[in-house]
Amino acid sequence: MAWKEYEAFKVAHKQGIPEDLCSFSYTTSSGPGGQNVNKVNTRVVLLLPLSRLSVPPYVMYNLQHTAHHISSPPPYGSLQISAQEHRTQPGNREEAKKRLWRIMCEAWEGGLGGVTSEQKMERVRRMEGQWKRRKRAEKEFLKGKKADRRAY
Repeated sequence: MAWKEYEAFKVAHKQGIPEDLCSFSYTTSSGPGGQNVNKVNTRVVLLLPLSRLSVPPYVMYNLQHTAHHISSPPPYGSLQISAQEHRTQPGNREEAKKRLWRIMCEAWEGGLGGVTSEQKMERVRRMEGQWKRRKRAEKEFLKGKKADRRAY
C-alpha cells in the first residue's frame, strides 16, 4: 500500500513540490564569487511548513527527524533548506527545490520495506512448509502418547 502512495506522490509532484507551499527568502551569500556575492542577494533559504503537507504519519515523522527540520511553527514545524552554490538567485532557487525533493523522497522511502525477490518468497514458503510438517509430526507423536495412556 505504501509503495502505491509513494508512486502516486512522485507522479503528482513530477515537477517537484509546488512553489505555493514554500516561502523563499534571499540574503547575501558567502564564499567564492567575487564582489557579486557580497552585493547581490543570491543565497536562497526555502521554508516549507510541514502543516501544509498531506503525507502519511511515517513520512511526517521522518521529515521531523531530518537535519533540515526547525521546530516552528507548531504543531509540526518546518523544513529549512538553504542553497548558495550558484552565483544567481534562480540557480540557487532550483538547487534548494532539488534538495527539498531529495529530502521528501528519502522521507517516503525511509518507511518503505524493500521489495521481496521471488527467490526469497520461495525460500520462505519452503521454510513454512518445513515448520508445518514438524508441527504435524509433533502433534502425531503426542496424539500417539495420549492414545497409549488411554489404553490402560
